[in-house]
Amino acid sequence: VMLEAVSALIPNVFATYNQINLRSGTLTAAYFPEEWKPRMEAIMPLMEPHVQTHPVYRHVFDSGDGRPRFVSDFVGEKEWRRTPFARALAPLGVEECLIFCLQTSRQELIFIALNRALRTFTERDRKVAEVLRPHFMAANENAVAFTEVQALALLSAHAVEQTPHGIVLIDGEGQVIHMSPYACEVLDRHF
Repeated sequence: VMLEAVSALIPNVFATYNQINLRSGTLTAAYFPEEWKPRMEAIMPLMEPHVQTHPVYRHVFDSGDGRPRFVSDFVGEKEWRRTPFARALAPLGVEECLIFCLQTSRQELIFIALNRALRTFTERDRKVAEVLRPHFMAANENAVAFTEVQALALLSAHAVEQTPHGIVLIDGEGQVIHMSPYACEVLDRHF
């Protein structure tokens, strides 16, 4: 959803959501439009080992500054073309990226990268990304929190189902919300 929204406001060839686990070195990614997934997954092995040398990511690693940046903020065209990233992206027609982080920590880096065929990103594009960034950061944090709550709810439900005691959850009006199998068995037996 974030990739589709940002792509509507900042035109690009394709956009990626990337989550790098810095401890394990693994990269998880999503793509928009989705049809870019096979092409990107084919070149990921060429880029993954070098991720900490990418000019924008290196800046983020060194400074913790995840604000929107262009590759051209750090390297010229000739220097960029010598990088493993440019060599991997060249067959896809990518010459420039606009990258901004949603999370930077010692364990994980989460960022969105917008890709274009030419170095045509503008300061307006950077400003739009800067305005979107805090909202995307909040959405990402909310998604993580929601996932954690879902996991906790599943664990709690499993614990309720496995308890040797009968448990009945009732709302404020006395209606049964949930009843464990053992509670159901005991109530059936006695009533």
